[in-house]
Amino acid sequence: MPETMQQHRRRVLNLDLGSSLAYMADFYTPVRIPREAFHELIARVDQAVGEHTVALLLNEDYPFRALDPINPTAIDFSGIALEEDPLEVVEYLDQLLYFAFERSSREAIAYWAREENVELRDEAIERVKFIRGNMPQLADLWEAKSDSITPPLTGFAYETVNVRGDELPRANIYVSAARIMPGGAPDKTDMLRLRIQLWPSDVRMIINELSHLWEAHLASSSNKPNGDDGSGTANGTVS
Repeated sequence: MPETMQQHRRRVLNLDLGSSLAYMADFYTPVRIPREAFHELIARVDQAVGEHTVALLLNEDYPFRALDPINPTAIDFSGIALEEDPLEVVEYLDQLLYFAFERSSREAIAYWAREENVELRDEAIERVKFIRGNMPQLADLWEAKSDSITPPLTGFAYETVNVRGDELPRANIYVSAARIMPGGAPDKTDMLRLRIQLWPSDVRMIINELSHLWEAHLASSSNKPNGDDGSGTANGTVS
């Protein structure tokens, strides 16, 4: 199966951090953590979104969105009092973000929380409300992708091709894009899908072109002082 950029980076991040908590978090974890830590985490994530070091990935099958840090230091977690792996907490923000930016009702949020523990109901509602009021960078990006007339990226994956003898190494790239319908789901009736084969020189050319696009035209939109994009090297999608 092709490996997406998010799957690859998540695997690398877990190896880098040596986390023993990698499989313990779930979608209710962001509701369970201390409120002060949650508030600080939300502020740091939104700051990173504004600095283009956290991407907002769409899904070609479902309305959910996923936050994807481009490297282990994309979000500043210093000073946040968390027992949990903060990257895992960010990974499981998806459900609360969907509730917040797709304007889900209090009843829908309460029903979801009660499925886990009725005592989480009021806290879940309050945390969704906090996200709505305190993530302006992510709200703008979410809305821009939802309202885009040109289909935004909904899928990117790659796989290397097994070669024999003197054959040149190569890879298959899969890309999809679709306009977003009300409710956040991609419009599958008008989805664009492209599968292409690339050789090493093609990959180098694309990296060069995207690096120029970033450095010459997009990096200045970062909220980081002095135009520092914080990524170090060109190593993935930024939003």
